[in-house]
This record gives sequence, structure tokens and C-alpha cells, in this order.
Amino acid sequence: MNPMTPDDFAWMRRLMLRLDRIIRKRDATDEELDTIRWHFEAFLREHNQAAQGDGRPAWQDVSAANCKRVQLLEKAREEYASNGAAALKLVPMANGDWSILIDQHRLKLPPQLGMLLRILVDPDVPSPDNLVGWQSRRQVRDALGAASGHTVSDHALTGLIWRLRNALEQQADLHRDFVMVNPSLGMRFALQKRSAEIPPSVSP
Repeated sequence: MNPMTPDDFAWMRRLMLRLDRIIRKRDATDEELDTIRWHFEAFLREHNQAAQGDGRPAWQDVSAANCKRVQLLEKAREEYASNGAAALKLVPMANGDWSILIDQHRLKLPPQLGMLLRILVDPDVPSPDNLVGWQSRRQVRDALGAASGHTVSDHALTGLIWRLRNALEQQADLHRDFVMVNPSLGMRFALQKRSAEIPPSVSP
């Protein structure tokens, strides 16, 4: 193999700069997508709260009473999420998965999602209200990267948040808003302060 020349190093530096620019653009796009998603979710919450439930969608063959019942159940799930869980227990398992108990709701998470949840409920983060504190996307990415041993991109974090919300819904019938994302404040899990029984480390 021929030794590398100064021109080779210059080419690699230019390529790395291009890669850095692309990553920054992608991260900015992910931030913007999260902001748009947050505004849509806020709008839908306001719309659902304002809806009276006396009519039914043309595509949905249900009675007005069932529509109202569904709305009331959804409102109760949203209120539960906004008030936060009263208790949380996270137990790392021998195979790397995590056993989770949120109040009386049980679920199992794969290693990276369990570590993400552990980070989002860090009791040592200062908080302005009765729930655990907000953390910036950068803080969560850095903590998750340190725990997993590899860099976590903003795009990857967005995917993990989506998967965690899906797991909460599908396994425990918990509202997606338990994973709170706010463009200005950052992200956190809706858990009342000092309610978590968690291991002291998230190292794999």
C-alpha cells in the first residue's frame, strides 16, 4: 500500500467537512420536525378538549354514545400522563432488557429503550414543577451515548423516542404524552419527583 500524501489528507479533510455539514443539516431538520410534531399534538389536544362529541365521523360506524365514551377515555389517559406516574421501577435483566413497572402497568423494553427511559427520569435534574426535570436533546444524546458506548445522532434519538412511545401504548396502554417533548424545554418522562426506583448506573 502506498503511503498517504498531503493531497490524500486534504481530500479526507474536505470529505469530513462535507459530512459534518450534512449531519448538522439533518439534525436541524430533526429539530424542526419535532417542533412541527409538537405543535400538531398541541392543536389536536386542544381540538379534542373542545369537541362536544354530539356527532360522529362519517367514516366511523359507531354511536354518538360510543364516540363520547372514547373521548372520555382518551381524556382520562391524557390527564393521567399530564399528572405523571406516581411510581416507577426499572430493573435491568441479565439479557440486557429492562423490566418496567409504571404504577400498575408492566412492560419490557430492549436495552437502548430501557436506557433512554432511565435517562429521562433522572431524579437529579432540577425541575420547575412536581415532575422530574427537563433535559435538552443534547444532554439526552450525550447521556445515551455514554451509556451505550457509541455516538447517538439526533435522528437516532427521534426514532428511539417514537419507539418508546409505541411501546408504552402497545404494551401498557399508556398515552404517548408520557414521553414529553417540548421544543423550548427539551424532553422528560412524566414522573412525579422522587418516585423512581432505578439503578444508579445505565452502563450496559
